[in-house]
Amino acid sequence: PRTRVLRLGGMSMVPYAEPGGFVTYNPRQPAKRGHGCVIEMKDGSYAVKRFERMDDQNLIVTELYPEERELKIALRDVQGDYAIGLRGD
Repeated sequence: PRTRVLRLGGMSMVPYAEPGGFVTYNPRQPAKRGHGCVIEMKDGSYAVKRFERMDDQNLIVTELYPEERELKIALRDVQGDYAIGLRGD
């Protein structure tokens, strides 16, 4: 009952998740290292990335497209990071 669905708009996680597809997540399930996650930002936006780790100031994630690269997102801007349950078309 707490599962939410997010429709994907961008290409940053192709081929893991395709634009127009969806992912499910539960805001009570924290992100897991090396797995896809939904990042909820304090401004109300969302992103889907691969969770790597967290330090005292940043959430460190990876995007896959157009090339795999690590990103740092300031924790002060993050509302939450949640494990992806299912993904599909």
